[in-house]
Amino acid sequence: MPKSSAYLHTLRTMIDMMLSERRSWKKRTSASAGIASALMAGRDIGFLSRTPMADPNHLEILAEGVEVWNRWRKAHPGTRPDLSFANLHLAELSEANLRCAELRGVDLSFANLHLTDLSGANLRRANLSAANLCGANLIEVNLTEADLSDANLCRAFLQVARLTGARLGGAILTDAGLFKTHRAGWFIQDVTCEAVYWDMWRKERSEYDTGEFERLFAEKTEIILHYADGIRPIEIAALPALLPDLEADYPGCKLRLQSLAEAPGGATVTLVVDDPGKRTHAEIESVKAELEITGNQRIAWQRQALRTASKREQAERLYRMFSSELEGGVTLSA
Repeated sequence: MPKSSAYLHTLRTMIDMMLSERRSWKKRTSASAGIASALMAGRDIGFLSRTPMADPNHLEILAEGVEVWNRWRKAHPGTRPDLSFANLHLAELSEANLRCAELRGVDLSFANLHLTDLSGANLRRANLSAANLCGANLIEVNLTEADLSDANLCRAFLQVARLTGARLGGAILTDAGLFKTHRAGWFIQDVTCEAVYWDMWRKERSEYDTGEFERLFAEKTEIILHYADGIRPIEIAALPALLPDLEADYPGCKLRLQSLAEAPGGATVTLVVDDPGKRTHAEIESVKAELEITGNQRIAWQRQALRTASKREQAERLYRMFSSELEGGVTLSA
């Protein structure tokens, strides 16, 4: 077994032991009771969602509660659960065994996933907003472009997790394990993070002041605008008006002026996308390319307008000068 795989196997074993020690002796029956009550009330609940992607048999087993589900998983270790695109909003899945489950696009918003084993699961583009993932095992999980806004990830095990393009705005990350996580394009505005573990075994706790984690690790999308032959004071004064003009074309997208610098052949203005709105990583990259094209077009139009205004101002100044001279009795020779 490769060294890295051996490390992960050992780490998983340790986590399983830790989770077992922390499990309550009480029986978990609230989930099945809640489902039965919902059925009696005639409410539409997520566990009985029938989407083409999810396996209806797996959904029915899950609807019987976490205890029944975990027994089924133990009896069928070779079966990979498929709950893709299921509606599990508000689901009570604390301590459930969802290891290596197929959970693409699933709605787990506001779900209770405390101490849940999701290691190796595919949660690409899943909705986990406001979910309780405190202490959850998320080792090697695929959270690419997932929505984790306002989720509680305190003490979560995220080692080697894929967080590319994930949205974690307002989430809690305190004491999470982030060893070798893939974080390209992740969004962590207003995240709460007092400390994390960057090492595999969670031995070294790195602490951060309020807002420091976001400042150090937020990956902001940059928009580069070019001003050929330099930028004039009047163009600098016009920059605050340029931002809302660009934002109007992309609702929900918030821009901020980051820097202005000299560059070969002129100057560059760098804008950053502070809030991309509800856009995926791929959509943000597309918006970046479009904004750079649009922004540079606006600069060209602005410069043309300034040149036109300058010419008009010169013409008006000449007209006023000649008018003044004529009123003063100046005779123009033929």
